[in-house]
This record gives sequence, structure tokens and C-alpha cells, in this order.
Amino acid sequence: MSPGDVITWLINFVKLLITTLLTQFVAFPLKAIVMGSRRLMNPAGVKKAQAIRERYGELIGQCLAILAQKIEKGPKPESRRIKLPKSGMEMHVVLAGPEDGPMVVLLHGFPENFWCWHHLIPVLANAGYRVVAPDVRGNGFTSKPQEIGAYRLDRIAGDIDELILALGAERAHAVIGHDWGGCVAWSFAIGYPYRVNKLVTINGPHPGNFLNYIFLHPTQLLRSLYMTWFALPFLPELAHGTDTMDFMNDISSTAIQKGCFTQFDKEVMAAARAQPGAMTGGLNYYRAIPWGLPLLRKYSKPMETPTLVIWGTEDHALEIGIVQKLKSHLVPKLKEIIPIPKCGHWVPSEAREVVSSSIVRFLAAKD
Repeated sequence: MSPGDVITWLINFVKLLITTLLTQFVAFPLKAIVMGSRRLMNPAGVKKAQAIRERYGELIGQCLAILAQKIEKGPKPESRRIKLPKSGMEMHVVLAGPEDGPMVVLLHGFPENFWCWHHLIPVLANAGYRVVAPDVRGNGFTSKPQEIGAYRLDRIAGDIDELILALGAERAHAVIGHDWGGCVAWSFAIGYPYRVNKLVTINGPHPGNFLNYIFLHPTQLLRSLYMTWFALPFLPELAHGTDTMDFMNDISSTAIQKGCFTQFDKEVMAAARAQPGAMTGGLNYYRAIPWGLPLLRKYSKPMETPTLVIWGTEDHALEIGIVQKLKSHLVPKLKEIIPIPKCGHWVPSEAREVVSSSIVRFLAAKD
């Protein structure tokens, strides 16, 4: 690096440091205090949260109607609650596409729900796939265990294993995940390689590679400090749990492609997040990170599933270097990394056409 490059890097690092410290240790705690006080002093806010919570079932019906208008193959999309026999979990799942089609499982992240895939679901269904889009553990109408350790990646991957079997399949043709759903997808492919043919991850880092990258790249360490805030007890719920619609407005404002979330999209996801225990359930993914450290040896072994990685290059929280540095011995069958410029973290919504076409092409290709 030239001296000018070094100076530029230092300036950008200091800017990132100041912004991160102000956000994590000033803005968020202040918001927790304000929102907590508002909850105590403004009963109307509690009623507002309750109203949107009670609309989730109605909104799911509207989601199914929207999907039905776009899907040409198979039965009408449906919503089910499926009991998993081993874990005792009850999973809310949206199903679409031909019942005898190859199964594709879609895993969302935080703070979204199954609706984050509403652009992709009709595309896959019309291509002949049986689409399975659950509200993952701790979210929406799915069960929300209270123990933090229940949110380890391997426990959530176990839900997906049970779900595939409960739906009558021996293996999924593909598992696709975004954000935490991407991390779960990695964990699933590593722990249950006999249950999946192909893997797609979207701005969801490989758990065995992510910590190594953080330790070697201080800028990513700073970007990851928001996880510390989400892992704190009580305060994040105070800041974000009173008004989930306000929270979804904040989240959607971080998209690079403005307008990629409609008002309806935000209402659906706010209603899912407003379900009793759902805000804590989503935050517990961050709180459970220390419980997952013993799994690092497992995650450091090669994963043989053919894999496609899609990455929004302007993600504020995750640098693209995370996947550019993905070691070949971890994913020897990494087929392609598709970087999407001018795209932030919310890739399934911000770059729907690229995501859909890339995934359909990858799923149809012979290994």
C-alpha cells in the first residue's frame, strides 16, 4: 500500500470508529430510555403494538392471496403449523408450488419473517419447486423457547432437519438462507450433508470463517459491535420492542435501494415481530453466540455441498471480504460468489431480479 492508501484507510477507520461508538453506546441506549419511558407513560403505544400483533393472521392471509396471483403451478399457497416430534417445536410454514416438486427451503434472518422471500417464492414455484418458507425458531407464529442456549445454530438447524422429514421428504434439493438464515443454512449443510443437495447463502457468513475474519480485520470488528447491543439483556427490547412498526421503519431505512420495502412488507414483518416473545426470540440469536463457540471445530471442517454465495457489496454490517476470504478447504465446492454492487444487506428485496435469476440457474445446473 502507498502512503496515500494508508492515510485513506486510517481516515475511514476513524470515521467508522466514531460512528460506531456514537451509535452503539450513545444513540441506542438513549433510545432504550426514551422508548421505555414512553411505554410507561403512553398506554396508547401498548395498544398500538397489540393491534398490529393481532393482525398477523389476517396479514398472512393477504400474503397468500398476493402469492396466489403470481403462482401458476401447483396448488394455492398455504400456511401451516407443523409440530416437530423430536424438539416439540411448532413451526409456522408457508408452502407453495407443486407438492411433488423438488423441495427448496427458504430461511429468513432478523428481524424479518417468511415474507422476506415473497419475490422469490413465485419464481421458484413457477419453476416447479416445492417451496417451504418457515418463520424460523423464535419468530412469528413459530415456538419461542426461553432458554438462550436453544438458539444455537445447531439447534435451529435441527429444526430444519425435522421440518424436511415432517413434510415427507428425505432431503431438500436446496436450502437458501439470508442473514441469520444464511448462518443456519451453513450450519445445516455442515451438520446434515445427507439432507440437502445444494446450498445458497445471501449475506450470511460461514460460522467457521466469520470469527477468523473479525480477528484479522478491525473494520469488521467495529461493524459487528451492533451484535453487542442486541446481546444485552432487556435494553434492546425496551428500545425496539414497544413499537415494532417503528423498528421496521428504522431497519428499512438502512437499505441502499430505497423503496425496496413497501408499507405492506413492513406491516407484515412488524406484526410477526410483535408476537409475544418474538422480539426476544430474534435477539436471542445474538445472545446465544457464546453458546456456539464449542461448535467452531465442527464448523472448521470441509463442507461438500455445492454452494452459491450472493453478496450485497454495500452491506453496512458485513464486509464482502468475509466471503472473498472464504477458505477453499472450508467450502471446496463453492461454485460462485456473486457480488451485487449498489446493494445493501437486504438483498432479497433490494436485488430481487438478480437473486431470483441466479438461484434458478444454480438450482437447475448439474453439479
